[in-house]
Amino acid sequence: MATSTDVDVGAAFAVVGIVLCSSLLLEALSWALIWRTSAYRSSASEVESIAKKLQALEGLPPHETAKKKKKLNESMQIASTRFNMHAKIKAGFMTMVAMGITYRFMMSSYKGVVAARLPFAPPGIFQRITHGNLPGDDLYDCS
Repeated sequence: MATSTDVDVGAAFAVVGIVLCSSLLLEALSWALIWRTSAYRSSASEVESIAKKLQALEGLPPHETAKKKKKLNESMQIASTRFNMHAKIKAGFMTMVAMGITYRFMMSSYKGVVAARLPFAPPGIFQRITHGNLPGDDLYDCS
């Protein structure tokens, strides 16, 4: 008869598999919805070309037109970088939501099942996460 401290190896492999699949799916969605879009690609190439122009202007002697071109290129680079940061924030938000959903799903699916045995007792702030919904007081068990 299995006790509450016996690790369910199948559950442990299932947890790893589900997390890997959800991570791969999330990366595919991020690529399809954000990184693959023509707006992001054109903005990224614009940032690269402006950076090259700025490097070329660095070696020129400082006169009025060179200063104006440099200032214009810097402002264009800031605007393009801002667009790219917006895309990265969207990807980060998608990741946060998807991992939250995966965490909730995993907690409800493996309620009361010992999926792994930790080699240490977790710090107090993590005990509810690692030992949540498990019977008993053995903090080395995690679900």
